[in-house]
Amino acid sequence: MTFDTDRGTLREFPAPGGTGRKVATMDQFKVKIDLGNDAMQTAEDVALALRDVVANLENGRTEGKIFDANGNKVGSFKLS
Repeated sequence: MTFDTDRGTLREFPAPGGTGRKVATMDQFKVKIDLGNDAMQTAEDVALALRDVVANLENGRTEGKIFDANGNKVGSFKLS
């Protein structure tokens, strides 16, 4: 998939390797992280939370909860 910066959307393109199948398109990726608790105040705290989001996406999850380093729910993500 390629992100179209002019339109702010993901577009469908042929899959890599010329397999003939197409890659599915997605309309939105939403991430919400609430800041301010003890374990979600710095850029490093946010980066750690986003790394967890990336790990979830790489494992096939398209939505889920985001937790801080202390295990408190601080947000959510959804790829749709």
